[in-house]
Amino acid sequence: MKNILTAANFFDLKSISDLQISPDGKTAVYVLNETNLEKNEKATNLWQVATDASSKPRRLTNSGKDSAPRFSPDGSQVLFTSARVEKAKAQFYTISLNGGEAERFVTGAIPVSAGLWSPDGQKIAFQALVPTAEGPRYPDEPKELYTLSKDDKEKKDAPLVINDLDYRVDGKGYVFQSYLQLFVLDLSEKTPVCRQITQQKQRQEGFLWNQESTALYYAVNYYDQAAVTHRNQVYKVQLANDFRSEVLDFDGTIKDLILADHGNSLIWLGADNSQAVGTNVERIWRIALNGPQPLDRKNLVCLTPKCKATHSGLRYAEEEQMLYYVKNHHACGSFCRLSYADGQQGTEVDAVSGALATVSSFAVNACGTRVFLNEDAVHPADLYAVKQEKPLRLTDVNAEFLTKFPPLPTEKFTYKGADDWDIDGFLVRPLDYTQGTRAATILSIHGGPTGVYMDNFQFPFQFLAYHGYAVVYTNPRGSTTYGPEFSAACVNDLGGKDYQDIMLGVDHVIEMGVADPNRLGVTGWSYGGFMTSWAVGQTKRFKAAVAGAIISNWLTLCLVSDANTYGEGLHGGPAFDDIPALMSRSPIRFVRKVETPVLLLHGMNDVRCPQDQTEQFYFALKRLAKEAVYVKYPEQYHGFVKPSYIADRWQRTLAWFQSHIQ
Repeated sequence: MKNILTAANFFDLKSISDLQISPDGKTAVYVLNETNLEKNEKATNLWQVATDASSKPRRLTNSGKDSAPRFSPDGSQVLFTSARVEKAKAQFYTISLNGGEAERFVTGAIPVSAGLWSPDGQKIAFQALVPTAEGPRYPDEPKELYTLSKDDKEKKDAPLVINDLDYRVDGKGYVFQSYLQLFVLDLSEKTPVCRQITQQKQRQEGFLWNQESTALYYAVNYYDQAAVTHRNQVYKVQLANDFRSEVLDFDGTIKDLILADHGNSLIWLGADNSQAVGTNVERIWRIALNGPQPLDRKNLVCLTPKCKATHSGLRYAEEEQMLYYVKNHHACGSFCRLSYADGQQGTEVDAVSGALATVSSFAVNACGTRVFLNEDAVHPADLYAVKQEKPLRLTDVNAEFLTKFPPLPTEKFTYKGADDWDIDGFLVRPLDYTQGTRAATILSIHGGPTGVYMDNFQFPFQFLAYHGYAVVYTNPRGSTTYGPEFSAACVNDLGGKDYQDIMLGVDHVIEMGVADPNRLGVTGWSYGGFMTSWAVGQTKRFKAAVAGAIISNWLTLCLVSDANTYGEGLHGGPAFDDIPALMSRSPIRFVRKVETPVLLLHGMNDVRCPQDQTEQFYFALKRLAKEAVYVKYPEQYHGFVKPSYIADRWQRTLAWFQSHIQ
C-alpha cells in the first residue's frame, strides 16, 4: 500500500540554509532546519562536512537554536548566533570545528544580523535594533509631549507619532520606533568590549569591513519623495572616532556590497530605477573609490548591462579575481562566474556544469573553492561542491522522506499566452495517473505579481497530486527571470493580459488531454490571492477556489499596505489619481458575478495585504448569500511561520477542493 502525503508531512522535510566555506576550502558549515510539529516549533543546528566528500556530514551544535555561522579569518573557529539559554535573547558564540563547548560573547545589544569578522580577526561587526532617541517627531511638536518621564508604563502607553511615508516598511509594523544600528565587538581586550558605532535614524541594509579593519561601509535605503523612488546611499564610518562620511548615492537598490581591486572598488547587486519598482532586474555595478567623496555617479559602471536575468548572491574570490553569482533566468538558477581584475571584466562562464535546474545559494573562498545548494522539481535542495567543474554531492538530507514519498514528475512546458507571447508552465500529474484520462485539476497562481515559480521542489503541489489532483502553475507576464520588459508588462494591466496568460495555460493543459474542464479549482496567495478572487468574478469555470492574503480592493490596498510605493509602480502612479481605473480591476467590483465557492485565508498581522482586504470580499460574498468561509490565523504575518497553521492551511485547502470537486 502506498504512503499518502498529509499536510503534516511537510514538516518531515529538512532544509539547508546559510552555507559557509572555510578559508582553506576543506570544510563547509551550514544550518540544518527541522520542525517538530508536536512542539509547534522549528529547530536549527549547525552541521559540517568535508568539501571532498571524504566523510559524512557531522553535527556541530545541538541546541536547536543555532544559526548564522561565519568562519573566522584563520578558519579556526565558527562564529554563530544562538538563543540556547532558556528565556534569553540571541547572543554570539564561537565553537571549534573539533567540537567541544561553545564560548559565549555577551554583547548587550541583541544581534539581528550575522556577525561579520574583521579581516584581522580581532573584531566582529553586527546590526541590532535600537529604540530611537527622544526628540520632536514633527516640526513644532510641543516639547512636553515627547519628553516623557522615565516611567516605563507611561512610555509604553504614549501615542505613536508618525511622520514617515514608509513607517511600516519592514512588513511587521512600526519600524520608526527602532532602527538598525551597527555595533562592533572588540575581541582584542581580555574582556571583549561591545560598542555602538552608528546613531542615525536610517534604514540600514548590508555592511562590510575595509581591508585594514579600521572602518565599516554600510548601505542605507531611503525614499526620495522628489523623485518618487527608493534609493540607496553608502556610508563609511571610521572606528577610531566614529566619523561618518557619505560615499555614494545610488539611484536604486544595493545588495551584497563587496570590495574588490585591493579595496579600491565597491561592487554590488542592484536594480536601478529605470522601471517600476519590482519589475527591473538586479545587475552587477561597480564604482572606483578613488577621488573625492561622495563619488560622482558618472563614474558608475554596470558590469552586466545587457543581461536580462536577475542576479543574486554576489561573491568575490579575491585571489582568483573572479566574481560569482546566481543568474535566475526562465525559472532556473544557474551558477555563474565573471572574471574580474583591476576594474576590468572578462567573460561570463558557468561556475559548474551538469547541475540540477536551480542553484539557490552558494559559498566561495578567496581561491575559488565553492559549494552550493542545488535542486529541481523532484530533488529538494542538497549541498554540493564543485570538483573538476562538476557537482559533487555532499548531503542527502531528505533521503528517508523521498523513499517514503517518491516525488511525482513535474513537466515544464511552454505555451502561447496573450499577444502570442511564450509563457512557461509546469504540470504535476496525479498519483497513479492513467495516460489518456482526464483529472480534476488545480490551478495555482504565484504571488507578486513580480514573483516566479522556479524549477524546484514544491511540496504543496506534490501534496495535492498525491490526493488525486493534477496541478498546473504558470509564470504569466509580470513574473521575474524573464527580463525587465516581461516583468513590466503587467504594469497598469493587472487582471488583464496576465489573467489571459494564466487562463490560456489552463486551456493548454486541457488540450493536452490531462485537465478535466468540468473539474477545475484555483488557488493563490497575495497577488495569487488577488488573481484567484479576480478569476471567480470573471469566469464560472472553477468549481472551487481557495484564496489567501487576497487583494480585493486596489484603492484601499495601495493606501494602507507596507508596500504602497511598490503598488504605485504597478499602477503607474498614486492610487488616488485614477480611482475608477483601480476599482475597475478590483475583485470587489465583480462580487455579484461570483458563483464559485470560496475559502478565504488570512494572517491577522499581515501588513503587506492587510486583512481588511479579505474582510471586504467576505462580507460582500455573505451579504449576497454566496458560499464562502473565512479563516483567520492569529499572530501570522504575510508569510506564515507557525508550523501548525501552515499544516492547517494546506489541509483546509485540500478538504475544500475534495468537498467541491467530485
